[in-house]
Amino acid sequence: MENNVWIMILRMSGAVLLNVLITAGMWLFCRKRKMTKGLKVLVGLVFGACCVAANHFGIDYGTLVLNVRDIAPLAAGLFF
Repeated sequence: MENNVWIMILRMSGAVLLNVLITAGMWLFCRKRKMTKGLKVLVGLVFGACCVAANHFGIDYGTLVLNVRDIAPLAAGLFF
């Protein structure tokens, strides 16, 4: 059981790291550009895809499914 806990922690950390990297990448992409309507749609689509992926690819932990689905909407809120 101890080994499963560490695997779950590593998987959850990887999911969080992926969202942080996507947010940093979007920030680098958007920081020198004017926020046009098309760019806003792109940001919405990227973070919407992150939400869908985080919701569908949760980490199984016994009878629970852990996910980080609230990170992407919070990060998208920073852009808008």
